[in-house]
Amino acid sequence: MHPLIHRLMLLTQWRIIGWLFALLLLFNLAIFPALVHHMQQVNPEVLPPLDIRLSWTANEGRAWAAHLGAARSWALFTSWVVDMVYPVVYGLLLVFLLLRYLPWAISQKAHTHYYYLAFVPILAVWVDWLENLCIGTMAWCYPDYPEWVGHAAAIFTTLKWWSVALSLLLLMAVVAIALWRQMRSKASA
Repeated sequence: MHPLIHRLMLLTQWRIIGWLFALLLLFNLAIFPALVHHMQQVNPEVLPPLDIRLSWTANEGRAWAAHLGAARSWALFTSWVVDMVYPVVYGLLLVFLLLRYLPWAISQKAHTHYYYLAFVPILAVWVDWLENLCIGTMAWCYPDYPEWVGHAAAIFTTLKWWSVALSLLLLMAVVAIALWRQMRSKASA
């Protein structure tokens, strides 16, 4: 087993997973809504964040940047600071959950390469970071940002959601296999 996977498996304690889940809830139920609310107080015409949508176009991104007005600094803070930490939280949560259930889902005889599946959520984290950098650049440089930045940000948003969906499907499959194997072993005992 790769030493990094071994070290990460040591962190897959329910206490740590619980703290990551609590942080995820804090971001989704308090921090992000508060930032959006504050941006709307600063500028009532501000549009909802782009990255919560499953997909959007470069033109919709340009319209979003145009409506920021006085809330531009808050959009930058959200994209380049707060939303750079959030992917680490959900990424680690998904990685730790996968590593927690993978030993129960794969047989003892299976090759340890299956543990690399736990790194699928890292793809979502990287794509999310690229999306945030592009969205922040759109806010920072509006109206003079290059057109490709808007297209790249829109593509990264879609890729992020596909990566998150793949990670969640993988987690559900691993948990289902682990539960099935556990029930089968109890039935045969």
